[in-house]
Amino acid sequence: MDYSYFSIHDAFLYDRYLKFIIALDHHTLGIELWLVSQNEKVKHAYNVLLADSEWHDKYFCIILLLV
Repeated sequence: MDYSYFSIHDAFLYDRYLKFIIALDHHTLGIELWLVSQNEKVKHAYNVLLADSEWHDKYFCIILLLV
């Protein structure tokens, strides 16, 4: 897959080891919003939190690990 992307974060996200990435998928020309974490522990904590929310039923929610 071929993506172009840039990241966005502020003090709130930075303090929680998170950032948003806006990505353009060149194959489908779709724009995606990704929530990414800096480590596996943070990723797991937010995946559990989102799995129990109403967002999980309406949207595909997953937090990516930024390596």
